[in-house]
Amino acid sequence: MEPVYDLVVVGGGLVGSACARHASAGEGLKVALIGPGEPLDRADTEIFGCWHDEGRLYYSRKNWATWSYFARETVARFKEIEELSGVKFSEDCGYLGVAGPKFHGYNDWCKSTKEMVKGFGSKMLQPEDLPVLFPFMQIPSASLACYEGPGQGAGYLSPRKMVQAQQKIAQDQGCVIVASLATDLVRMENCWRIQLETGDHIYAEKIALCQGTYTGLTFLARDLLPPLDLTFTAQTTALIEVDTEEADRLKTMPTMVTQLEPVKYTYILPPIKYPNSKIYLKFGAHDLDRTLTTHDQVTNHYRMGPDQAHVNKLAQEASRLIPGLAIKSVVGDSCVTSNTPGKVAPFLGTALPGLVVAAGGCGHGAMGSDEIGRVAAVLAIEGRWDCGLPQELCRLQYKNMARL
Repeated sequence: MEPVYDLVVVGGGLVGSACARHASAGEGLKVALIGPGEPLDRADTEIFGCWHDEGRLYYSRKNWATWSYFARETVARFKEIEELSGVKFSEDCGYLGVAGPKFHGYNDWCKSTKEMVKGFGSKMLQPEDLPVLFPFMQIPSASLACYEGPGQGAGYLSPRKMVQAQQKIAQDQGCVIVASLATDLVRMENCWRIQLETGDHIYAEKIALCQGTYTGLTFLARDLLPPLDLTFTAQTTALIEVDTEEADRLKTMPTMVTQLEPVKYTYILPPIKYPNSKIYLKFGAHDLDRTLTTHDQVTNHYRMGPDQAHVNKLAQEASRLIPGLAIKSVVGDSCVTSNTPGKVAPFLGTALPGLVVAAGGCGHGAMGSDEIGRVAAVLAIEGRWDCGLPQELCRLQYKNMARL
């Protein structure tokens, strides 16, 4: 069987859609993107995407050097992607990092903050300084804050709209979007065969696997390779509804990360209008004590939702941060983070001739997704490492062995 496509990208989330956009920009290349759309009801699916949401923060702090690189390269293309697609998905509202002495990484945080102040013009703020910029906000007396204002490459993006934008451009460039689930991958004599949940087959010369969490849970190359060394952490988010008047009061609010406990942190997004027309602040945290290991556990986490006590704790944190916060309602939601060993970098490499894998966002994948997808596209099509980071940093690792 002759391959129909030069490259098939499996996974229609943030990285996969970016990979398809960059790959389809090549002249004369036949590219397809396979991935199911967002389900209308979580009860109807066992496949969930972290891009099924309206808010992810982005920033460029240098204490995460690898992720900062991917973020800077990605954020620099936001305007181009929005103009080419006609879809606005980002908001340049700034970022406020807050840390306290109980946080185990406090000294490193202070060091990187000084570098941000010196190299990027960020502002270091004492608790008493904060009301000058944000009169509605209050942080603990022993903490410090670093503010990256608008124009410094920090804010939030809508992953749902970013996927829409990437796929719109890819389609305009000739990429074929196949809204289906890939269920099997077979290496044939001169090509790859992908089986869809419909029973249909698609043939390609090369494959890029960009399936997010499911790259580790339902590895399409499971008959050819051992499982990737990925772990999965549950996330809880509290969507805190406010009315338009309260949203207007908070209109200058930046995205935030607070690191006040020894190892746990909270990420925070300002008021965002969701598809149901409600306006939510989003407070999220990793359930570090809750590791998910199976497909069923991930499915149950999404379907059943988070522990309500954890949701309530996040809502209480919101009320402490923003005294007098006028809350209309609070609803909980779930997400999953896929982690590589040490969370130093994503997995990004060639697993077999003609098979590239990109996986493991470690909670930073959205902000770096376009660059990760671009590097994957070049690696898959041209076989070369086109990245400002060492290839060894992103090498694929498998369970029970360092590498193949």
